[in-house]
Amino acid sequence: MIRLPSRCATRVRASRRWPATPSTATCARVLVRLAEHEINDLWVEAGAGFNGAMLKAGLIDELVVYVAPRLLGDSARGMFSVPPLTELAAGWGLTFDDVRHVGPDLRITARVSRVAGAQGPVAGH
Repeated sequence: MIRLPSRCATRVRASRRWPATPSTATCARVLVRLAEHEINDLWVEAGAGFNGAMLKAGLIDELVVYVAPRLLGDSARGMFSVPPLTELAAGWGLTFDDVRHVGPDLRITARVSRVAGAQGPVAGH
């Protein structure tokens, strides 16, 4: 189950739970519910399954990604669980807004500028 952050408890019933299985309807419903309570920015740290569901639904408008100076190889877990691409143009486009060093890592802030295969609205458009 996914629980809303405790800092939202006074504005949203924090005891409300949504199924942990990511789906377009569930993701959109959570965001609509948060927007009803004037919570318009949401920082999500999740695994590839939930990240992929949010991306496919067009519910991500900005990414903040930290990249460590390590090569992990093809057995490393991806950031988004999405169907394999058949062509490069079918991927999600990004517009880099900021790239900076944070210690040895890179912090990349990017907007999703085009959503390929999205099933829902593109956030922020």
